[in-house]
Amino acid sequence: MCGAACHNNAELEKAVALGLDYVTLSPISQTRSHPEAETLGWVKFSELLSDYPIPVYALGGMQMDDLDTARQHGAHGLAMQRAVWSANQTL
Repeated sequence: MCGAACHNNAELEKAVALGLDYVTLSPISQTRSHPEAETLGWVKFSELLSDYPIPVYALGGMQMDDLDTARQHGAHGLAMQRAVWSANQTL
């Protein structure tokens, strides 16, 4: 399985052209690791995914309770770092 991190439509299109299996699309929300990065927000995220042919996982400032929102906006799931390592619950 091979995937890529994408941040805009051009990168999403390139991922499809390369035949990748999945992508992450970020940042959705503010992150501590990239505080200066412009966020997409859920509306822009879902606009970019319109009829997108491969699985897309939301990344960037995600928390455990964002999964339902992510799915409502077209994500296949979430990709997280800090939220997973600091979780006090079973995934």
